[in-house]
Amino acid sequence: MNDTGGVRVVTWAVLLAYGVLLFLSLAHHELWGDEIHSWNIARSSQGLTDLLRNSRYEGHPPLWYVVLYTITRITHDPAAMKVAQALFAMAMVCLVLFASPFPLAIRALIPFGYYFTFEYGALSRNYAVAVALALLTTWVVTRRPRHLQLWFHALVLLLSNTHLLGLLLALSFCAVHAWRERLRHRSTPRALLQLAIGALICLPAALRIAPPGDSELNLQFWMDHWTEHQWDIMAQAPLKAFIPIPDGGQFHFWNTNALLERLPKDGTGRMIVRWCAVALLAMLGVLLRKVPAAAAFFTCNALLTAAVAFIFPLTSARYVGFLFVAFLIAAWLHQHERPIPRGAGIVLVLVLAVQVAASVIPIRRDLAEPFSNSSKVRELFAQVPPDALTVTDYWCLNNLSAFLDRPFYCLEHRKELTYLRWDQELARAIQQPNFYSSGLRDLWDRRSLQEVYMISVNEPGRLLSVDGELSAAFEVTLVDRWEGAIEPRSNVYLYRITRRPEGL
Repeated sequence: MNDTGGVRVVTWAVLLAYGVLLFLSLAHHELWGDEIHSWNIARSSQGLTDLLRNSRYEGHPPLWYVVLYTITRITHDPAAMKVAQALFAMAMVCLVLFASPFPLAIRALIPFGYYFTFEYGALSRNYAVAVALALLTTWVVTRRPRHLQLWFHALVLLLSNTHLLGLLLALSFCAVHAWRERLRHRSTPRALLQLAIGALICLPAALRIAPPGDSELNLQFWMDHWTEHQWDIMAQAPLKAFIPIPDGGQFHFWNTNALLERLPKDGTGRMIVRWCAVALLAMLGVLLRKVPAAAAFFTCNALLTAAVAFIFPLTSARYVGFLFVAFLIAAWLHQHERPIPRGAGIVLVLVLAVQVAASVIPIRRDLAEPFSNSSKVRELFAQVPPDALTVTDYWCLNNLSAFLDRPFYCLEHRKELTYLRWDQELARAIQQPNFYSSGLRDLWDRRSLQEVYMISVNEPGRLLSVDGELSAAFEVTLVDRWEGAIEPRSNVYLYRITRRPEGL
């Protein structure tokens, strides 16, 4: 067998192994709140116009919602979104294996890293479609096909409409594209024109991401919650992005980082993090310095990410992982024009090896333990007497609506809902004092009730801490529960509630 044939066999073997791992991960992964929330919006929308209106408050562009909307016209089973997730995840890995110019060792390691296996593999969100489109854009840019401008602008439009972080990647592509046009044609006006075109293409996505004025999570919300701790979150981002090792010693390991957990929490620890972040970014800059387009892409994306992180805290691994994706794209651009030096290649292999080791923790735990117990609301609801009223709170509404495919009475809103919208109505509803007891009193005043059943993600102690009047006015009995979820707000509880005589 010649070398080319051997490389081909290994490449297909890697793809097959990743496909098997992805299938097992998706099959065992229990959908959780954010995945279900997007599904409910898509399923409940009556048309594309309604979908765009309903998703306006999400802080996300519409592409993933359009994908989900298409699926919900065929089935209302939320597990069907995993099919779309699998397609996008396989697409991003195929692009790495068959289209990227990296050496075989690097191409073989990337698919099994933390992000490609777990955050952008096992979780059905809008991240995999963003990464797949970003890698496809990189391939198109390096291939430079006929009608490049048309292909490039079409992909930038799609990429910008995946996620806020996808928008930052799209803007980084536009900046580098304009700079290349300046060098190629020695024309600053032409470069500025290309930059303006790119900005106009990305503008609709930016407008969709910006929350409306009546959103609960508008800009004022984030500014009101801004603290000096934001600087520490920004400094942690590079370390989290390139060394995403979860703290396997914690049961709720998701979004933890073993390295940061073991650093001192005082000023010394913060200083260590800041200097490590500077050193890491400087090292990456040195690795990319010989190909200006590659260095410019990564620098532009890092600066845009820092600007966003100043307002919106990028605390989760799935967010900071886009810094790593930006570096992969920059390394792809570098490798296309000039092979990465041997020393730099060894560093990249070591980073990827660490990420492969990091992926073992979430995949093993997600296979062995429930990531979420959200789907168990079906078992809880089956225990409710047929003639009894079932109510819920906004934390659990998404679970019930998705897995039982019907509206449920939400105590905060005091009406039946099929999905949540992060608007001022929700803000006012959840800011009500003692909304459990007040919502239940309202029900008893309007209906002739002996009892109601409530399904919630809140355990008994949490119920009492949220509503100090609940136990005084109502007898709350825990009927059944499903606990042990990795995601801490994904356990579910069934309560039987009757009114105390003194509460009449």
